[in-house]
Amino acid sequence: MRGRARCSFPGKILAGMVLLGLTACVTRQVTSDRTLRTTLTTTRVGNRVILAWESRPDTYYTVVYTSAGRGPAPWRPLPGCVRLRGTGGMIVITNYVSAGVERRYRLVVEPAARR
Repeated sequence: MRGRARCSFPGKILAGMVLLGLTACVTRQVTSDRTLRTTLTTTRVGNRVILAWESRPDTYYTVVYTSAGRGPAPWRPLPGCVRLRGTGGMIVITNYVSAGVERRYRLVVEPAARR
């Protein structure tokens, strides 16, 4: 089964990168070092990877991932998780990844355009 994502709602700063391996449960936190502070928390349980962060209503978020295999792999947007508008609350995404597959995740953060 290829990776699938389910989101809890419908100039870039990379807010974090997390490597998820073969362990049953891994949690890491990465915080951006710019004005848009965001902590990306990831947890893997079996074939589910749960990504969560506190969002801001004036910000868009895109989750990108890459395989952790041999050699460089391109960063790809996680389907269904591109330019998610912040709500001011937690955003929680569940990504389904086959057993034995390792992935790295990044949260791309960009301010919403002002009108």
